Amino acid sequence: MAASDGQGAREQAEVEERNRWLLALRAHIIAADLPVVALASQSANADEVWGGIGHGLRARTLRRRVKDWSKASRYIVLATGVPWPAALAIFLDFLQDLVESAAPPSAIEATQFALHFMERAGGVP
Repeated sequence: MAASDGQGAREQAEVEERNRWLLALRAHIIAADLPVVALASQSANADEVWGGIGHGLRARTLRRRVKDWSKASRYIVLATGVPWPAALAIFLDFLQDLVESAAPPSAIEATQFALHFMERAGGVP
């Protein structure tokens, strides 16, 4: 019985952590005014639209993608004044800055994954 309580607590903690990172992801998407924002506002059931932004990823993966995107978004805001790159060149400039600052290849790859994830979550064509 105690083991099942522990298992239930672990699952509940995962759900709470996942929801925390989904809210952070949603905040980034809204700030960037990605296409899913308009879709959710026009939908009769916006919660269903927002419910799919995590694409079933675990809390740990969502956390990593959101944190990696937060770094890129800060750079983009400083460079352009908006949280989403208006052109691919802006994002490539960020990657170039990572390379020049001797960031490990894993950091560059994680940033690319974060952009791809944000595009998927935000409904960017």
